[in-house]
Amino acid sequence: MGDPVPRAFDQKMVARFKEKYPGIRVQHTIVAHEDFKQAIRTYLIASRPPDVLTWFAGNRMRFFASRDLLADITDVWQQNGLERVINPALHEACKYNGRYYFLPTGYYWWAVYYRKAMYTSKPP
Repeated sequence: MGDPVPRAFDQKMVARFKEKYPGIRVQHTIVAHEDFKQAIRTYLIASRPPDVLTWFAGNRMRFFASRDLLADITDVWQQNGLERVINPALHEACKYNGRYYFLPTGYYWWAVYYRKAMYTSKPP
């Protein structure tokens, strides 16, 4: 979330949260991606881990959920009808053992680009 566009969106969401819940102290920190990759394990086992953080879905999220380092947010999904509004292709990437631990903030699809001839030609 450190690039300019996602960072601006992130800051806007934090500002909206502060407006709605002025009594809750918010410490908003953005850590460079490579630094965060190393620090996330330390953050999550700290005596006072962050309440909210961003990270990857799928196996990376499951690694931490399987160690009870993330909160089950299935109730958030259910109370807000998120299964109806979030693309079903993302649902399993947000779950561990049938429970939700991840809430996507956007869609960032990876793709494989290839030359069709590589798959239709016979090898030399």
